[in-house]
Amino acid sequence: MQHPFHYDPEDDLSRRIYLHRCDGVVRAFTDSVQQLERFSERYNKKFFSIPLKWAKKLRWMSVAVQSALQREHINYANLLDMWYYFLQLKKTFFNPIADVANKHMYPGGFTSRNMLLTYNLWGVIESQTFHYELSDHVNFAPPASILHKVFMEPFAIFDIDIFRPISDNWRQFFDDPRYVFRRVIDVENEQRAMLRPPTPPPAENGTSRSASPDMHAESDEEEEDLTYYIGMEDGEFGLFEQISAF
Repeated sequence: MQHPFHYDPEDDLSRRIYLHRCDGVVRAFTDSVQQLERFSERYNKKFFSIPLKWAKKLRWMSVAVQSALQREHINYANLLDMWYYFLQLKKTFFNPIADVANKHMYPGGFTSRNMLLTYNLWGVIESQTFHYELSDHVNFAPPASILHKVFMEPFAIFDIDIFRPISDNWRQFFDDPRYVFRRVIDVENEQRAMLRPPTPPPAENGTSRSASPDMHAESDEEEEDLTYYIGMEDGEFGLFEQISAF
């Protein structure tokens, strides 16, 4: 099968694009470390210790790759191995830690029960002593609770292969400051819009036949129950400390 991209993967333009991608990962983990450190100092060091440890480790590794890409002479074979190892650690530890946080801290939030279960499962992931069916990708849906969203922000870092093939679109964007960069998703959306059938006009009375007001009211009540959440400010950290000490 013929490779779709024709360029030197080790030329200076490629290096600058790899570095641009790596910069984004470093920023994401720097923000993650800062947020988790703030949570740890303000609320509870023990509970946040495991995710903070892995965020720091992955930030350190991404900074090492970033520094290597800024040098004059680059050993790409070494860097590819380093980045592969980085992604493996992220998928083995950080992503499952995020998955546990998302599944077991919502609904309810920072109850002692939720925190104890989450903390114990984080320990299981770290020790690799038990196979727990978790997602190794950061693909959780946006949470309904704003308080849970605040908690999950440090975990929402996607897997990025910074050395993946580079499209002509990206190379032109980096080479020519006047070039208007178009994301692949924008092009695909335009193509879909051209193929999409026209939207039917609304009903004369302006209402939809798909749902009645009563159904909406019932849905709102269910959503309110699902979004019950104790935020970090009111979290049961003292009780968590007592129970987890045994």
